[in-house]
Amino acid sequence: MTCSTSTRIKSIAVVIMAALLVACATSPAVPEGAERQPRLEANSDLVEEYRVGSLLRMVKITPARGVPYYLIDRNGDGRFEPPQDVIRPVYIQLYSW
Repeated sequence: MTCSTSTRIKSIAVVIMAALLVACATSPAVPEGAERQPRLEANSDLVEEYRVGSLLRMVKITPARGVPYYLIDRNGDGRFEPPQDVIRPVYIQLYSW
């Protein structure tokens, strides 16, 4: 019975991890009526701007190496924030000379 319980716990853990990965991989919704304007930067990053009329509402940055990330103007004030469910990292300088 121990093997059965252990197998069941492992399968539940796998399902939970898969659900968390799917939640992390979702992208924010493109603003309604937005026009996509992609450009390739000198460092090979792909920057996709989403404009509604002449206002820039969302930017998707896809680094040459790494995971895409988004900056969103939620209320039209021109200030861009990452999605609300993203935790911002805290950087601490350990050593310098």
